[in-house]
Amino acid sequence: MAVEVIVSSVLGQVTSIIATEVKQEVRLVVGVRKQVEKLTTNCKAIQLVLANAQQRQVKEDTTVGLWLDKLKYATYYMDDFLDE
Repeated sequence: MAVEVIVSSVLGQVTSIIATEVKQEVRLVVGVRKQVEKLTTNCKAIQLVLANAQQRQVKEDTTVGLWLDKLKYATYYMDDFLDE
């Protein structure tokens, strides 16, 4: 009888700990998913601005080529990261 009470108590505590851990994992996954969606949206916006800036550079012969190359590299890196 006493063993059953102890086992029941321990199982209740283990179940509580497992439930807490599962809830934390779910929150983490949901949080990561939201961040990936936000990064994807930002990456697409940056790519549009980059395309526009490249067109303007060709037309206006501006001196932002180095900056555009760095931005382009950053968007490629973001794209690769998001694909993974």
